Amino acid sequence: MRTQLSVCSPGPWNEEVTMSSDFRHIRYITDAEGVVIADVRYAKGEEQVTNLANAKLLHLANEMAQALLDIYGVLTDHPDAEIGTRKVHFAFERAKGLVNKFSR
Repeated sequence: MRTQLSVCSPGPWNEEVTMSSDFRHIRYITDAEGVVIADVRYAKGEEQVTNLANAKLLHLANEMAQALLDIYGVLTDHPDAEIGTRKVHFAFERAKGLVNKFSR
């Protein structure tokens, strides 16, 4: 069973380059309909590579969250999910903790 992110803006999200005359923003994050859902500003004192990495992380957030929900769904049915000494159990608990944060 696949759980959907029902409260987020529709994905996939895109990373739009800002105009060169825009000195405050480095990227805009838009939803599947082209609506700007986040603007990424230059972080004071950070290198350009860090600013671009921050924009990429926001751009991929919707896909990463959906992947986490998919992984959680698979781990839920795994026989070792409830056995506290197994790697699967620890991965399951970590995924469950993050999935619970989506509903807050």
